[in-house]
Amino acid sequence: MLFSRWKLRRCARVGSAPTVRGRVSVVGPGSVLVGDDVLLDGAWAPIELKTFDADSQIVLGDRVRIESGTSIEAVASVRIGAGARLGTFSKVMDNHFHSLAGDRHVRPSSDPVEIGEGAAIGDRAVLLAGANVGAGALVRAGAVVGRRLPVPAGAVASGHPSRLEADG
Repeated sequence: MLFSRWKLRRCARVGSAPTVRGRVSVVGPGSVLVGDDVLLDGAWAPIELKTFDADSQIVLGDRVRIESGTSIEAVASVRIGAGARLGTFSKVMDNHFHSLAGDRHVRPSSDPVEIGEGAAIGDRAVLLAGANVGAGALVRAGAVVGRRLPVPAGAVASGHPSRLEADG
């Protein structure tokens, strides 16, 4: 546990009993807040927690599990609720980092990303700026979720672009 705390030394707050396997990179001027009993499993590939501005914030709730190769990038805010899980090589970002038209060197405004308590994000899923995944929801592997389709609590989303799966 002491070695895990050392790996998370750049975080603004680290809760009790963190577990870090492999490599975890915490970079940027913003703050990363880590809850209790968080598992960051970068054994196969490094995990990146990156903030871009001094007031950028990444918040990992209690008992969050983040798998190898995951990247979380915040210009404004990314919040992950208690007990949520992010699968291997998933990507979460609150900004597109360039506009699709006009001056591509100007960063567009950010839309915070929220992942609810107990939500599960599948392997290689991508959550774009403004994504909102409700408590207990499932985002299937490879799905791309953006601001246009919030995933309600308990729902299942899949596909690119994502769509909600019918009950049954």
